[in-house]
Amino acid sequence: MYDITNPERISKVDIAVFIPSYNEAENIGLVVKKAAAGLKKFYPEAATVVVNCDNNSTDGTKEAFFDAECEVPRIYVSTSPGFRGKGGNLRNAFALADQLSAKAVALLDANLISVKTTWIKSLVEPILGGGAEYVTPRYVRHKYDTPLTRGLVYPMMRALFGRRVFQPICVYHAFSGRVNRIFHEAVWADDDRGYKSDLKMLSLVVMSQIPICQSFMAYPRISTVGKLDLDLGKAFNHTVRALFELMIDTADFWKKVKRSRPTILAGAGESPMNPAPLVEVDRAGLMESFLDLGEGAKKPWGKYLSPKPKLELTAL
Repeated sequence: MYDITNPERISKVDIAVFIPSYNEAENIGLVVKKAAAGLKKFYPEAATVVVNCDNNSTDGTKEAFFDAECEVPRIYVSTSPGFRGKGGNLRNAFALADQLSAKAVALLDANLISVKTTWIKSLVEPILGGGAEYVTPRYVRHKYDTPLTRGLVYPMMRALFGRRVFQPICVYHAFSGRVNRIFHEAVWADDDRGYKSDLKMLSLVVMSQIPICQSFMAYPRISTVGKLDLDLGKAFNHTVRALFELMIDTADFWKKVKRSRPTILAGAGESPMNPAPLVEVDRAGLMESFLDLGEGAKKPWGKYLSPKPKLELTAL
C-alpha cells in the first residue's frame, strides 16, 4: 500500500465496503453515499467502514471520495504512481480487510449509476446470517444485455467448475473474513482489468468448497460506459484470454468435474423494482462487423486449414 489515509484511525470493523477505482472523480461520490447510507440503515450497531482502493488517480478521485456525503468512517488506500490494474487494488483491499478483521467484505464498482442502499443488505446479509460465505448479484437484465457473460463466460465456468453462478464476471461481490484470507494469500495479476480477478475469485471459492449464494438485487445494473464496453472485440479477447489462463491454472480441478449443480438465490421471492433498460441492437452494424472479420481471417484460414474447410468458410 503506497498511500493510506485513515483519518479516524479505524483498526477493527465488522463490515467493510471497498470501492476499487481509477480516475472516477465524477462517479465515486454517489457510490460512497449509497454504500454509507446502506450500512447506517441496515447495520446501525455494527462497526463499519467505506474504503476507496485507488490506482493513484490523477483526476481528484481521492478528494471526491472524502468530499462525498458519508455517514460512516472512510479510509483511502492507493497503489504506487504509474501502477494500473485491478489486481493491485484487490491486493490492497484483501490486505486491509485482513488487518481490520472484517467479518463481511463487499466490493462495489466506482462507476455505478444505479446503485441502491438496499444492495448493501442484499450482498452482506447472507454472509452475516451464516447462509453463505461468498455472494454474487443477480440483476434485472434485458435478454440482450451482457452477451459475453450469457453466451460464453457463464456456460464455460459452469462446465469447468460445476456451479451455476449466472454472474461470474462482476465487480460486486461480498464474502466472509475466512474467504478474504483465501483471497489475500492468492496471487493477483498486475495487468488485470477485472476479468481475471472476477473469474479467479469464483474459482478459488468453488475449489475451496465455500458456501456460495446469489442475491437478487431487484434493480438493473447501470454504470458509465467504459472503453471496453464500446469495443466488443477487445472485450471478447480479454475475456477469452482470462478464461484460458484460468483453465491452465486449474486443470487439475476441472478435469474431474462431471456435472453442475444450482446455486441458491437469496431474495427469490422479491419483485423487480424497475424494468431493465432497453438494449438497442444495430443489426446492420453487426453484419458489417461479421463480414469484415471474415475478410480479415482469410489469411490465417489459409495457413491453418486444408483447402476444403477453407472453401466452405469462405463461402459463408
